[in-house]
Amino acid sequence: MKPDGTAFYYADYHSMGSQTYFEYRCPCCSGTLGQVVADYGMSSYFLDERGVFVNLYAPSRLRWRPRGRSITLEQSTAYPLTSDIELTVRTETPETFSIRLRVPAWAGDRSSVAVNGQRAELTRGGFHEIRRPWRDGDRIELTLEQPVRLEPVDAKHPDLVAAMQGPLALFAVGERFLPLRRHDLLSMAQAATGSSEWRVTTADGTQSFRPYFAVGTGTTRLYQNAT
Repeated sequence: MKPDGTAFYYADYHSMGSQTYFEYRCPCCSGTLGQVVADYGMSSYFLDERGVFVNLYAPSRLRWRPRGRSITLEQSTAYPLTSDIELTVRTETPETFSIRLRVPAWAGDRSSVAVNGQRAELTRGGFHEIRRPWRDGDRIELTLEQPVRLEPVDAKHPDLVAAMQGPLALFAVGERFLPLRRHDLLSMAQAATGSSEWRVTTADGTQSFRPYFAVGTGTTRLYQNAT
């Protein structure tokens, strides 16, 4: 968002792309922005008779009253810039219910879950259910390993690929773009833990990548010709 409140721009996915703001402050699509932001909160958790689904990972707090008794689930995380998520149960009396954690299919082999420090086998590619009597202060520690993977633009162009880590599409940024091969892209890593910058180093130099929310101004390239 700009200082004057302008928040709508066009996403450009060409080989030399950029973020272009619309010339007016309130085009028709701007109204959707507030609706989408509100939907994140509505879509973070779902409830049924067995308990709660944790659908999105973000710092948040859920309160609900099964059978008239108040339960709170607190979530602490910097995901997706880090892989660790912690959830803490707050309840005045022990309650038995299910907590189901969404585990994406791309989650790596080193993904893990532990309850009060006791690790358990993790189900990937769906919701992992933990059902037990919960007491005040019980803690879940979930780690979602986010290996870099390459996604082609379509089936007819398998060598035109976007680098993905977890849920993030990573855009090459900078004044020039280096030629990169598949193994170069797969070797990219965050500049530091929790950073919003990734780097690839080759004999030609270092190429920086950022997720779209951290791109800012300048030229970008999402799809790399990685023959």
